[in-house]
Amino acid sequence: MWDWFFEPFAGKTWWDILNSSIVATLLSAAVGILVAGRVRQVAEQTQEATTAARQATERAADDAEAEAADAAAAPQAEQVEAKARFHAAANAIRALKDYVDARASRVTDGRVRRKYDNVQRRDYREIIGVLAADGGLVGQELKDLQDAFERWRSFRNGRQHVSERVMSEYEALAEKYKVTPKRPSRWRPERARQINW
Repeated sequence: MWDWFFEPFAGKTWWDILNSSIVATLLSAAVGILVAGRVRQVAEQTQEATTAARQATERAADDAEAEAADAAAAPQAEQVEAKARFHAAANAIRALKDYVDARASRVTDGRVRRKYDNVQRRDYREIIGVLAADGGLVGQELKDLQDAFERWRSFRNGRQHVSERVMSEYEALAEKYKVTPKRPSRWRPERARQINW
């Protein structure tokens, strides 16, 4: 019954069998399987430790946020007014950002538009400088926008309080430089399709 198994070993001594390549291969495969199992166990333990550390960090951050929220749960009237002024000024800056973006997007030349699209929008002073270099922003408009974004850098994180005067200046600038829709140059209302709702 087991003749097929023992046939390759017929006529060989034990020493020949132990030194044969098949035994070496089987032995190295067994060692490889054992090492792979241990490596997998170590990887799982490392993953569990990493997950536990991440969860502990997140829990600590959540606890810190909860404590900060509890400390700010009873804000005073002055803090509420300061936050309202900050949000009003932030909305005005957002409107100025929309205005600058609208000015950059109204360029008809594709290469110039692509250049404007590639400028980072983290700091709007960069795109204002690029628009000014190309002649898109000039005079008082350029000066107003540069000053507004330069001054906003000290208020943007909310640590420095926005005064009533600064808030009204930002709101006045946002009102002055509103985004207005551009009318198409070849507008023919008779060719417009009616939309059926």
